[in-house]
Amino acid sequence: MCKRGWLIALIFCFVATGVVAQQTTSSPQTRYIPLDYAAIMRELERASKPTLWQRLTRGAKENQNEQKAFNISGNIGVGYSQETSAMVVASGVMQYAVTQSAPTSTTALTAMGSLNGFYRLQASGKTCFSAKDRIECNIGGGVMPVRFWGLGYEAAENNARSKYTRDNIDASLQYVRRIVAGFSLGAGADYLYATARDIEPLAEEYLHSSGITRTSAQSVGFNLMAEYDGRRFDNNLTSGYFLRVQSALHPKSLGDHSTSLWHIEATANYFQPIWRGGMIALDLYADMWSWNTPWLFWAKMGGENRMRGYYYGRYTDRKMATAQLELRQTIFGPISGVVWGGAGSVFASHRLIDLKRLLPNYGVGIRVGALGTTSLRIDYGFGRHSSGLVININEAF
Repeated sequence: MCKRGWLIALIFCFVATGVVAQQTTSSPQTRYIPLDYAAIMRELERASKPTLWQRLTRGAKENQNEQKAFNISGNIGVGYSQETSAMVVASGVMQYAVTQSAPTSTTALTAMGSLNGFYRLQASGKTCFSAKDRIECNIGGGVMPVRFWGLGYEAAENNARSKYTRDNIDASLQYVRRIVAGFSLGAGADYLYATARDIEPLAEEYLHSSGITRTSAQSVGFNLMAEYDGRRFDNNLTSGYFLRVQSALHPKSLGDHSTSLWHIEATANYFQPIWRGGMIALDLYADMWSWNTPWLFWAKMGGENRMRGYYYGRYTDRKMATAQLELRQTIFGPISGVVWGGAGSVFASHRLIDLKRLLPNYGVGIRVGALGTTSLRIDYGFGRHSSGLVININEAF
């Protein structure tokens, strides 16, 4: 090979060696280091073993956790409504678990008393045996001075006010089973007792004009219930549906009424956020009794939750239907405001429904929250011939 050929070969080898060196320098090499899994497992096992102090205090911590499963709390508050005037409310709540896997069960005792002679004692409870099965019970009774305009729409519109005192006892026991997520069925029994005393002469005249002479009634009934709860909660109620229908049969042989009675109660709620801090809440409600139901059990319009601003029971009849639409808006921190509008009516039969007798309802309110729930509710409602202040806890629905 000539000298020129050797020179060209030498230059080529030099260039090739430089390129390989550049590639080797610019591309980092990866080395595989095998892991000692046995050593890692030994370290994890050593770290998971309790220390001497942890072993000594384990029993005390387990007892503390068991105590947390059983909790008793109570509070005292004040309230106000047209029916009761200023009142004091004392309540106690016991929470416990029947089994470790069962949801929390609750038992609540409540005592209420006011300046106008109203008082009521009530005990209610929900015992959960599993995630699907529970028993709900309720028993209460009390005394309430009642303003009285007579029975039916026309009487409430035209009569002067009178009064009587109402004593009542109500109790119910119901077994409820969850069928699928959100949907439950229930069956149970209930007892109703009511009597009117200290009836003013004008009130007696109203009753006699309606063909009523009896001033007490009692009845035992058997009921069936279907419920769908699709509400979603994030500290407080945020959105969803709630539907409940309950029907009851009160046999003639288990009461002091001349015929068997039936009763249907239906509730439909819808909640929907509309903008930041704002939510629409809709409530539809119906309370229907059969024709021969004693007047003391009839549906009563007004009160603290529906048709706020109407005196509870001024409009009384065998059947009632109401609707209310509420806008809830957060104002600042735990304070929020509410405005609502609605309508309702009472009637003796569905054949006698008259839109001219539709009663309007509207109002405003303030809410003060704590721990994600409404701890104070102040509402002022307006209606036909009526308006009133309500001070209570929790939302109206």
